[in-house]
This record gives sequence, structure tokens and C-alpha cells, in this order.
Amino acid sequence: MEGKRELDEPRGGVVAGHKASVTWSGEPVFKAQILSVAKEMVCNVEEGENEICFTFSCATLSELRKAVDSFLERCALIQNN
Repeated sequence: MEGKRELDEPRGGVVAGHKASVTWSGEPVFKAQILSVAKEMVCNVEEGENEICFTFSCATLSELRKAVDSFLERCALIQNN
């Protein structure tokens, strides 16, 4: 899976929430399965011409990392099987 992770870091010590975006540009054959994983996890999905951007929002950085890691792990399993 090709993608990138961007984490918002706290500014000034006060942050209402944390967000991370994952951009997927894999093989079209996996698209439906990847979208299904995203639907099970609560995230915002934006489809572009050749890529899909998944944005996760969580109250804590720890929760955000768990959500993104879980998503990436599930996507890797889809693409590697």
C-alpha cells in the first residue's frame, strides 16, 4: 500500500482533537475492500481521480495512532492476500 501519514501535533498545549490522513493509491482491484474497511472504522473518505484520502479524528493522540495503525494493518492484509 502506498500512502502517507500526517499527524497533527498539539499547538500551545491545547488541542480539541487529533487528525491523521492516509492517502491510498493502490490497485483498483482492492478499492472496494479498502473502502469497506474505512466504512467499518469511523473516518472521512474523499475519493480523487487516482487516490483516496482517509482522514481519522480522535480525542487523543494514542487513540489516533491505534486507529491509523489498525487501518494500515487491515489494508496491508487485503493487499498481501
